[in-house]
Amino acid sequence: MQRARTLLQQLHARLDDAEQPVTPAVQREMVEALVLFIRVETVEVGLSQRGRMKRKAKVTARYTFERPAALPAAAQHIRLESLSEGQSTSRT
Repeated sequence: MQRARTLLQQLHARLDDAEQPVTPAVQREMVEALVLFIRVETVEVGLSQRGRMKRKAKVTARYTFERPAALPAAAQHIRLESLSEGQSTSRT
């Protein structure tokens, strides 16, 4: 619990730093610090009026306050998985 508090305090201090604006790069760094992975699945939700299958995205995000020991610092990135296509991709 203390590690989570410390991490959140550090991120909060970074956001409050008047000398460093919140750029897209800073926003990305914040997300990378808090998100272990994001998974997007395509889910069938029924038929349209024309009889075609309707689909929607189901998004699952796993948040973490501590990186697994097996994950090196350089590999701390958002992992995107597209299960609808049966492919797994990583994005840094």
